[in-house]
Amino acid sequence: MRIVWTIHSLERVAQRGVSKDRVRECLSDPDAQYVDAYGNSVFVKKVDGHVVVVVARAHGTDYYRIITVLESSKVDKYLRRER
Repeated sequence: MRIVWTIHSLERVAQRGVSKDRVRECLSDPDAQYVDAYGNSVFVKKVDGHVVVVVARAHGTDYYRIITVLESSKVDKYLRRER
């Protein structure tokens, strides 16, 4: 899987203490995945009672441009989302 990191996504990874390995795990084995209103792919992975959310733009089947990364304790908000 090829990943391209935007400056914004690298800043958010550092700011929020989410490792790049965790982001890769979220992309390769998400607990939930959906497309947002802007056409971005949103990947959600539950980890230790919270969720890691990765917003990315898919280019083909194995290439992602990471837009942003966040971590939240609002598990239900992201895993039980109406699509």
